[in-house]
Amino acid sequence: MIVYLVTADNAYTMGDYLQSWGRALEDRVCILPYEKLSAVREFPDATYLFSDLERLTPPMQAAAAGLWQSLGSRGDRVLRLNNPGQVMSRVDLLTALSERGENAFRIHPATDAGIRPRFPVFVRHAREHLGSFTGLIGDHRSLTRALGRLVGRGWPLRDLIIVEFCDTQDTAGVYRKYAAFRVGRRIIPRHLIFSHNWVLKYPTLLDERLVAEENDYVETNPHRQQVEAVFDLAGIDYGRIDYSMLDGRLQAWEVNTNPIIFRFPEAYDPLHIPAQERFSPRIRELFEKIDRGPADAAWKARVEAIPLLRARLSPCAWVRRKLQRASMKYRENVLWSPLELCGHVIVACARRQRRP
Repeated sequence: MIVYLVTADNAYTMGDYLQSWGRALEDRVCILPYEKLSAVREFPDATYLFSDLERLTPPMQAAAAGLWQSLGSRGDRVLRLNNPGQVMSRVDLLTALSERGENAFRIHPATDAGIRPRFPVFVRHAREHLGSFTGLIGDHRSLTRALGRLVGRGWPLRDLIIVEFCDTQDTAGVYRKYAAFRVGRRIIPRHLIFSHNWVLKYPTLLDERLVAEENDYVETNPHRQQVEAVFDLAGIDYGRIDYSMLDGRLQAWEVNTNPIIFRFPEAYDPLHIPAQERFSPRIRELFEKIDRGPADAAWKARVEAIPLLRARLSPCAWVRRKLQRASMKYRENVLWSPLELCGHVIVACARRQRRP
């Protein structure tokens, strides 16, 4: 059995996978929110995958570190992935990569009044996965104004980082974002997506030539050694790295310890379905290889029956928070239409309804 530890609000990453492409693993994976940890009285021999580490509150961090420590006494009967006490934060990892000369760009805490970044820059959250909060900013005065607007919208300055823009577009103005998973000791490419927009979360360019380029990337795994080195530096055993290439050097944007594995099939362009069908058995096989201990349906049922031990926001306050985050993408990056913005909130509400 694999016990997948995650924050309750972000359990959909594994949950959606198990309800779609990963249905064959549904009985072998137990999703355990960190908010329930203190109510669990016994832990079976299994694989424990600590995800979503960048989002942990101090109490969650302490609980996760305590569980990691206690499970260590069981030896080979338990497999532990992503040590909560050793995994680097996004800020620490990107700082280390730039100091080592591997990343060509630097990041700066927004609270540092004396920073002298190389413009242009953009602003993003230090821990969340919301993309850029701004367009490209060309000077200090514009940066100060942008930070002031974000603080006015409720984003604490301590949660923001300033990122120097790294231009990886090719001669045709096409940006490429590569993604690869690590599961245990294995590295497997996830996808290669294309856009004319430097903020690249979803593909906006897709044709048979680009699909062929993506297929070549997925089949040859050309950057495996560089990708593995970043995971090793970060201390991450499970996650997904998002990166681009600049003059043959990997430029890491982040390593997500709670990545989306799949979207639901209907979300993909028909041209992209064959790539998903090839990736699905590969990631399933890796999950099967790290599985320790038999499935324990009774223990899983007890865990799922535990109520979340946290003060939940009222429905109105919760939707207001989701709208704030979603509208940030729409207003600043102009990536979403108003219809897509509403759809994002509707999906989030549906996921909230499905949670115990």
